[in-house]
Amino acid sequence: MKRYGFDIVFTSETTSMGGPEFVYLLRWPDDQVRTKAWKAFLADPDWIAIKKTTAAKYGDLVEDVQDRQLQLTPYTPAASTVP
Repeated sequence: MKRYGFDIVFTSETTSMGGPEFVYLLRWPDDQVRTKAWKAFLADPDWIAIKKTTAAKYGDLVEDVQDRQLQLTPYTPAASTVP
């Protein structure tokens, strides 16, 4: 992901919805950059090989992918200094 400019702001895991769920928040300068980066990442031969090897060993790890674009509101607080 780093190779394609993914700016990972936050990651988390939860089981509150009945099963393991991995969530991450990415920051993009605009939709065009986001779309181009995702297309390149998903077509990356290294990533394709990793998915294939992992699936062969553990089964399909991803059941559902949900994609949401969030827009800051005018009343969004200033960025936190907490790491």
